[in-house]
Amino acid sequence: MMSPTMYYQTKVMSDLFLDSTFKDNTSNLRGSSSVDNFWSFVEDVMLGALYWENWYNNQSTLADDRNILYENRLLGSPRIRQLRVRNDSCNVHSDFKKAITQCFDSYSPHFEEKGPFGLMNGSAWTYHTEKELRGANHWGLLSSYSGAGYYADLGITKEAATQAMTELKENLWIGRATRAVFLDFTVYNANVNLFCVIKLVFEFPATGGMIPSWSFRTVKLLRYVSVTDYLIMGCEFIFTLFILYYIVEEVLEISTVCIGFSIYRTVMVNKLLAGLLEKPDEFADFGRLGFYQTQFNNAVALAVFFAWIKFFKYISFNKTMTQLSSTLSRVWGRML
Repeated sequence: MMSPTMYYQTKVMSDLFLDSTFKDNTSNLRGSSSVDNFWSFVEDVMLGALYWENWYNNQSTLADDRNILYENRLLGSPRIRQLRVRNDSCNVHSDFKKAITQCFDSYSPHFEEKGPFGLMNGSAWTYHTEKELRGANHWGLLSSYSGAGYYADLGITKEAATQAMTELKENLWIGRATRAVFLDFTVYNANVNLFCVIKLVFEFPATGGMIPSWSFRTVKLLRYVSVTDYLIMGCEFIFTLFILYYIVEEVLEISTVCIGFSIYRTVMVNKLLAGLLEKPDEFADFGRLGFYQTQFNNAVALAVFFAWIKFFKYISFNKTMTQLSSTLSRVWGRML
């Protein structure tokens, strides 16, 4: 659920990064389609949008006022990361092998470049695994990308970020092997107690050009700040107590039935066997006990069946399980 405040927080941040025009006033990030547009975005929009070191009258801001749009504190250092593919990721037709010596396929984890390149040292030029970066897969417009790659932390000042991006540009950090570039950063607005987690993605397909996409996730991660928040926390606590109470109650009821039946079964079996041993020639009536045991087994089987049916929703990503779940849902009425 998104409140009006969340909506406007998302809107102002997206407008700043997506709709701010480049210096030539001909394009913005939404309309970008080439690597030249990427560097125009970096130099004309990104650096100025991330680091607000001057007021509108060019007076320097204090450290506490260096916030995006003067209100949104940049948390930590923004990070730029790229994924590359190997030169041998595709095959050139024999007629063109002498003329074309390089071939870079579309992105796939199998074709991912993991060796150093360019300056050959530093995090921007050496490969880091997804585990090292504590990253995660991201679904882009063209492919699903791993959380690994080559990265550079831009720093907390505009000067440091400008220097880092200038070094990347001058040494051709983005090349033919590049398939995706990610810019990740998070801001926090204390006025409304909202975080905005931002990811800008620049995909470079094997066909050439660039396809931008983005993600602005405005969330309330610090839930208990105001008096109203603490009232909500109290209601959540009471609700949790109710849930725990009814869970315990249901477990105890089920346990009581199972324990009671087990005791009854044991006593009755012992009683019947004792009578059978005393009078082996007489009829031993196990019918009622057998009936109760059968009904107990049926009840347990039915409970297990419903448990498995409920479990299907957690494994529905498998095609076979999805078909089975769909089949069961369609014949449910006939089964009953």
